[in-house]
Order: sequence, then structure tokens, then C-alpha cells
Amino acid sequence: MVAPAAAQQVDPAAVAGCYDVHLSAWEDLARLSADSVYYRPPPRIRLSTQRAGRGPGQFRIAVPDGSLPSPHAHAFWSVEADGIRLVWSTGFMGVGARVQPTERGLEGVAWRFTDEIGPGREPLRATLVATRVACSSPTPFPVADADTLIRRVRLRAGPELVLGERLPAVDVTAPAAVAGSPVRIDGAAVGALAGNDGVAVRYTENGILYWIRLGYPPGTDGEDLLDRLRGEIGPWHGEERSGARRTFYWQTRVTTGTFTRTPDGRFYVSFSDPRVW
Repeated sequence: MVAPAAAQQVDPAAVAGCYDVHLSAWEDLARLSADSVYYRPPPRIRLSTQRAGRGPGQFRIAVPDGSLPSPHAHAFWSVEADGIRLVWSTGFMGVGARVQPTERGLEGVAWRFTDEIGPGREPLRATLVATRVACSSPTPFPVADADTLIRRVRLRAGPELVLGERLPAVDVTAPAAVAGSPVRIDGAAVGALAGNDGVAVRYTENGILYWIRLGYPPGTDGEDLLDRLRGEIGPWHGEERSGARRTFYWQTRVTTGTFTRTPDGRFYVSFSDPRVW
């Protein structure tokens, strides 16, 4: 085997390209939670030489078309004095790695991080191996195989709202002041999500939907609504409580779902694409 090259001698153009990524088990599985999907990089990546716009010497990590993504809004890499650094982040949690070039690709140590890991608590670690592959080769990790939860909301009168697609022509009750702000629209959902009295969405500057929230009035049978959701997308992955506020959530690589009961007796169901932030 060829010894790892000194990172400071590496030309980013020589590292750029496509890789299949394997991450070993984390050191202490007991410390992982339902958020563990945030601590997995995409199984196939492309190290681009396009600037990431986050700092000098940082380049974008992309996912090839049709390959399984991860739920991270930010992904970048850089060549540094002690190795090649890879980062996938939601803005609050994610995976980092320090790797060295080998004859087959890249290899090194990965760690998970959150905005809550403080002094005296070491992050979990794992081994990351990235094997170089031809970018033109078919991906063994097709996005079509991903568990997507619900990404389509059908309205009784009007078009479907679909995460990742353009906001259709709908009656806007309250337009957004800027892209990314909530927009209230008229529409009653059908199927498992029926019974709402309001819909709000968020979309990018290009008009791509990335967040859909349905509101339900006080008096709604919350247990029945939650049962309908479970029947549609399965058991929830986690639960949070804050006083009288209670939230159940589901998480996959491409969709986040939540069911929330608020102190005023209302219920909210939302679906969003975590890769947009």
C-alpha cells in the first residue's frame, strides 16, 4: 500500500472527484439518538472544486444526481496542514472528518458534533473510508430507495404542494415579505391530513417548496390525527416535551416530519426538506 501523502502537498484538483463513503460504527452506540441520521454522510459524494462560499480554501461537497443524499444543508471540504477536512452540517449538528489520501481514495477519522457538545465531553468517533469511483458509474445508492415520509400534500380544491418542486398557483392569504418567510395559503387537505384550518409554506428564492405546515383548531382529536400519521408513515422516531408543548418527529435523509400539540390546544403537522436551510 502507498503511504498517505502529506496533506499540505495535495493539490485540490487531484483530490476532487467521486467517492463511495463507508462509515464504521460509532464508538458508543448507546449515546446516539433518533437524530443519528444527521451523523451519517451521503454514501456517494463528489468533491467539487467549486468554492463553498464559507471561507478561503473551502470547496463544495455535492451528491451526484440520483444518489442518496444526507439531511445536511451545508457540506464542504478543504486541504489543511494536518489532513483533508470534510464537513456535513445542518447548522446545529453533523459529521466532520479528517482524512488522508491513499492509493484507493481517502481514509481517516470522523466525529459527530452538535451545538450542545461542551468542554469535558468528547465527541463520538468512527472510521471513514472513501473509495474513489468514476463519476459516470451508476450509483449503488439510488435516491429512489430512500424513505421519504410525506412530501406531497393534496388540497381539496387546488393543486398538490410538493417538497422540492415549485410553489403552484394557489390563493395566497398572506404573501411572504422575503423568500424563506412563511406564506399562508387557502386550502383544506385530504386523506390522512384532513381536518386542517390553515396551511403555511416556505420556499426558496427560486420558488422551490421546502416546508409545508398544516394547522388544526382546538377541539381536533389529536390522538386520531396522530394515529392517521402513524398509519401513513410509521412510528415516530423521537419525542420532545416543553411544558404543555409536545412534539413527535420523524426523520429521514430527505424529509423531516413533526406533529406538535401547543398549549392553546392547537395541533400542527409539518414536513420539510432538511437539506434547505
